[in-house]
Amino acid sequence: MACNRTYGRLSTSYETKGKEMTQQELFKIWGVVHGPWDDGEHVWLTCKVEHEGKMVSQPQDIPYPDFNAAYKDLKHFDTSIEPIVKSVDLSWMYDA
Repeated sequence: MACNRTYGRLSTSYETKGKEMTQQELFKIWGVVHGPWDDGEHVWLTCKVEHEGKMVSQPQDIPYPDFNAAYKDLKHFDTSIEPIVKSVDLSWMYDA
């Protein structure tokens, strides 16, 4: 079961996988500040991002499934100034 809501440039969807609920947020990545690095659970890039149509004042750590996916986004900015639109699972932030 899925519920999708769109507010301007923000797209939030909650997906039910069994009893687990994940939250997806839509970000525009405008550049990479640092990374990638692996913390043992995720691969990360620290990125300049836009969220809800506004630039976020501090660079944000964006999780990736593996180094290949992170390097693909990192290399994108070698040849383009266009942002990458990425849906990010934020449920990891709420794991206690």
